[in-house]
Parts: sequence; C-alpha cells; structure tokens
Amino acid sequence: MAVGDQVSLRDASTSETVVQGSWAQPDGPRFARDLLPSELRERVASVVEPRVLEETMRARVVSREAVARDAAGVLVARLRFEAVSVRRGGGSRTINAVFVTTPKEARRTKTAVTLRSALAAAGYRPTTRPWPDRLLVAAGRDVARYRPAPRPRIDRDATVRAAAIAVLPGLFATMVRNEPGVRKGVDPEFLHDYRVALRRTRTGLRELASVFSAEETRAFRSGFAALSAPTGRVRDLDVQLSRAVEYARWVPSAFPGGIESVIASLASECEAAREELLRALASRSYANLKRDWKRALAGLATGRPAGVGADEPALPVALAAITKRYARLRTIAASVDTLDDAALHRARVQSKRLRYLMEFFARPLGGDAEEAIAAVERLQDALGEFHDANVQIATLDRLARATQGGSLEAVARAAALGAVMARLEGQRTKARRRSTRRLLALAERKQARVFERVLNA
Repeated sequence: MAVGDQVSLRDASTSETVVQGSWAQPDGPRFARDLLPSELRERVASVVEPRVLEETMRARVVSREAVARDAAGVLVARLRFEAVSVRRGGGSRTINAVFVTTPKEARRTKTAVTLRSALAAAGYRPTTRPWPDRLLVAAGRDVARYRPAPRPRIDRDATVRAAAIAVLPGLFATMVRNEPGVRKGVDPEFLHDYRVALRRTRTGLRELASVFSAEETRAFRSGFAALSAPTGRVRDLDVQLSRAVEYARWVPSAFPGGIESVIASLASECEAAREELLRALASRSYANLKRDWKRALAGLATGRPAGVGADEPALPVALAAITKRYARLRTIAASVDTLDDAALHRARVQSKRLRYLMEFFARPLGGDAEEAIAAVERLQDALGEFHDANVQIATLDRLARATQGGSLEAVARAAALGAVMARLEGQRTKARRRSTRRLLALAERKQARVFERVLNA
C-alpha cells in the first residue's frame, strides 16, 4: 500500500501494517531496488524481484479504532473499522470491514460472544478471504494467481481438439495479459513471459496442426513466427543490459568511461529495437492475427468444423512427435565430436519443442514424464546460456568493429569491449561444455530408458 512516497506492507488477514518504507525516487519505475534501504525493501525484493511493482487500484480509506471491555474493565477486544472506497469504471464502491483482535484468554468469554453477535446483527460476517482480494474484486481486478506457463489438464482419451482447447487459449490469455507491460517496456519480464507463451503457442500449432484446416494452420504459424524476430531482439538486449553492473566489474579501473559508452550504445540499440517491436504490435496484421486467433479458439470450443484430424485421439499424435524430437536430439548427440554452433542451435530448438510438448501431455504420459522433462530442461538451460553468450559476444564484436580512432574515449571503449568479450568467451566455453555433457546425458542408456517408459505410457 502506498500513500505518496510512503509504502507500507500490510498483513493480508488483519490489514495491520507490518513494516514501512519509502521510495528513493517517487516518480518513474518502481522496483524493489527503488525503495530506500530498509527491512521493507528486503522483504519486497525477496518476493517480487525482478518484477516491477505496478499500481493495481486506488482507494480512499477511512479508519477508526475502538476497544471493548467487560464490566470489570478488562480488555476483551480491539476493533478497527475500515471503510474503503475503490474506483470501478466511472464510479466507486465502498467496502466496510471490521478487524477484531481478541486476547487469547478472552475469546470464550461472555462479553466476546456478545460482541461477535452484535457485529453479526450489524451485518458483519466472518470471512477467510484476504482483505486485499476483496478490494481487488470490488475494483474489478483479477485476483487469480498468475501462472505464466500453466500445465494443461489433458486426459488420456482426449481428442486433438480437446488437447488444443486445453493448451492454446491459456497461452493466448498469457500473451494478452502481458502485452500492456510489453508496450510500456519498464519490466523486461513481461516480454519474457509473452515470448514463452508465443513459443509454446507455435509448438502447439506445429504438433496439433490437424486441429485446424491446412490454410488456417499456415496463416497462424506465419503470423506468430513474424513476432519472433522483433520480440527476440529486444529480449536479447534486455538480457545484455541486465548485466551492465557485471560488465562494469570486468573492466580495468583505468578505463571507467569505456564501459559507460558501451552500455549507452546497447541502451540506444534496445530503444530502437523496442520501437520496431511497438510498430509490429500496433500493425494491422497483428490486430488481424489476434482477432482471427480469438475466433478460431472460440470456434474450437463451440465445436465448429475444424481440421480433418481434430477429433482423432491426441495422445498418439503427441507420442509420435515426442519420439521424433527425442530422436533428433540423439542424432545431434551422436556427432558430439563435430558439434558446432549451428548444431547446438538445432539442439536448443528441438529441446524447447520437446519440453513444451511433454509438459502439455505430462498428465497422460505418467510419472516418468517429470524426470524426462527435468533432463530436457537442464539441457535447455545450458543451451540458453550458450546462446546468450553467443549473442552478447556478437553484439559487442560489432560495436568493437565500429569503434575507430585513437582518442582517449575510443581507446577506453575498445579496452572495455575487449575485457568484457574475454570474460564472455570464458563463459561461452563453459556453457558449451555443459551443453555437450547434458546433451550426451540425455542420449545415454539410463535416460533413454526413461524416455522409453514415457513413450510406452
């Protein structure tokens, strides 16, 4: 809860203030790190980092307190009455509540019972629902727990249509929910969640293609694929900029201005990439894609005619796709002595598609699926680190080639770029080794047996 530049953390059940603090800068982005050093910042950071704190609603609070005592003057309860007016649409709604704190020894006394009866007679009823949730509902805000990648519930006998209904609408909802944050560009995690939902959607379209007509499938796959480049470039630069402090530590103290120049160039590139992304999100083609996708998903749910395979069993389709993806990873692993960057990129693509597909069908695949998913995820993490190092080195190398002249500024910039690229090269080498080990582990006999059990589910 924030009042001006003052922020308080309140207990969800009692509405009592637990700890207070204030913003270092009242305006601008509000991350936990933007709070002044305090217990509040530590508590908030442990929960929300690296996400931005956004306003969920505005409210006017009128509060008064009272105490209840028995005939002998002994304290029976402390009461705090709150009337909270929240904005909703063009009007407002007021929610009244009373918070009662009763000493343990007084809870069963006649006076305490009488007090509870009096509150009930006045229209107050006990509730286990957190007070903030009630206010959010009154303000028309969604209080459901946010899950960027929820596991769908697909039964063994589900059709392709039923599987698509279980998977695709939730992913679209995640994209829509994160899109305003992507447009604002304050919190990079909005774009991250948007991209994960986008990739999963593309995997769903690829592996459950028979749920739509061939023409629809081509159009949707093309439309969603077009979002990959503009969102990917911004995401790569967001990741690189998030390492600015780390980069600065790697640069010799004799060249402090060099890294500042590099970071400024990265920020400028990120801003240009973000403008390109915003143009894509504002385009007519994107609006049409969302409109048509929404209609197609609604059509699936209402049983309209779909692809020729829409009402076929989904599990055999999934098992065939999982078999193909896993086989391709094993083929790449078999050429471990000649693994180049292109091969590792192919492994990264296949591991993502394999993981997403197995997560979609984790329920009918049985308990062994979780072990297999964990192994693929470990490989994906290592390949992701390798990819990030590759992208960052390539970006910095391009900046180094554009740095010319013998001025002190150019020398400092070149030195900073060289120092950072050297450290990144070391990280890339380690990530390559880790990726190779995990790829081989995924293909070895022990893991192959796990996949065999999954595929025989």
